[in-house]
Amino acid sequence: MPSMPTEQQWNHRPMPPSARRQFRSVPQSRQRQLASGLGVVERAAKWRAREHAAIAVQSTWRGYSTKHKVKPLLFHHRALQRRGATLLQALIRGHLDRWFVAGWRARAGDSAGAIQRMARGMLARRRVAELKTGMSLAAEAVQRLWRGYRTRAQLRGLGLGATEF
Repeated sequence: MPSMPTEQQWNHRPMPPSARRQFRSVPQSRQRQLASGLGVVERAAKWRAREHAAIAVQSTWRGYSTKHKVKPLLFHHRALQRRGATLLQALIRGHLDRWFVAGWRARAGDSAGAIQRMARGMLARRRVAELKTGMSLAAEAVQRLWRGYRTRAQLRGLGLGATEF
């Protein structure tokens, strides 16, 4: 099987007569390009380089123009965000203040009841303390009488009177 011709062999082989006739019908600029000896691969590489350069110029221009179109929109968007944040903060602060004032009013409106509750609680605690004091005094009296009685009974058991010791 014959091998494929190399690129150099492909570009420099003699033209058949039919190709010469077709070559004459090609415009002069194209004939010069074809006659310059640039092969298919070189032309493709040159084309790719030009295309790459065009893409680089286009992307730079599009980026520049888009940035200048979008910049005012971004500024406007940031201003809207700031206004929105301020509005949200005002709403939250207002809600918290109303909540605080409502609680304060509820507590202040019930202040007479609170004072009455505290007074009743204080009186109840005082009564309980008095009862405890009265009970302890009564308990102390009972204990004193019992201990005296027991001591006198023990002394009588020993044959001594209460006045003899």
